Order: sequence, then structure tokens, then C-alpha cells
Amino acid sequence: MKLAATIFILNACYITLNTFRTMLVVRRQKLWAPLLAVLEEFVYVIALAIALKNIDSPLNVIAYTVGFGLGIYLGIIIEDHVALGYVNFQVTVNINNDDKNYEQNKQLPEKNSRPRLWCH
Repeated sequence: MKLAATIFILNACYITLNTFRTMLVVRRQKLWAPLLAVLEEFVYVIALAIALKNIDSPLNVIAYTVGFGLGIYLGIIIEDHVALGYVNFQVTVNINNDDKNYEQNKQLPEKNSRPRLWCH
């Protein structure tokens, strides 16, 4: 049981690091992505070696797979918290009350519609 818990924790850590590193690569973080990759692969090699050495136990296989799923979830949670994949910006527009589409445009948020942006 202790071995299965170790496999579970190591794989969850590995996949969490993998998910977060992927976000760093997408954001072109040329320093942090490779540094995190070194740590990620260190954890991976240890987890995989332990898992393959003890693959005869179904509990160890389940621990490996559930750790994988938890690692994906934790990686997404961390990325949401750090918000590497998002850019926030504020747009201020002048509204003309005399515009023929003013009433129609005013109803957009009420209709649960998203504003659209066209760049020319």
C-alpha cells in the first residue's frame, strides 16, 4: 500500500509539472520551461522505474493511472491560478445614445451574448 501511494504521488507530481511546463512552452518562457523540464524528467524517471519494477500489482497500476488524472487536474488548477494563458484588457468605447442600434446593443448583455471584436 505504501508503494502504491508513492507511485500515485510521484506520478501526480510528474503530470502536474508536465502540464505546467507545457503552458510555459506555449507562453515561450525560454528560461523557466527548460528548468522545469529537468525537474519534471527527474520525477518521471523515478516514478516510471518504481512503477515498472512493481507492475505485477493491480493496485500499483491503478495508483499510476489515478495519479496521472490527478496530475492533469492539479496542473490545470495551478495554471488557472497563475493565469499564464490569459491576457486581460479593458476597452473603453464612446456610446452614442442617438445611434439606431443603441437599444439593440444595450440588450446584448441581457441576452447572454458575448461582445465581438474585429481587428482591421
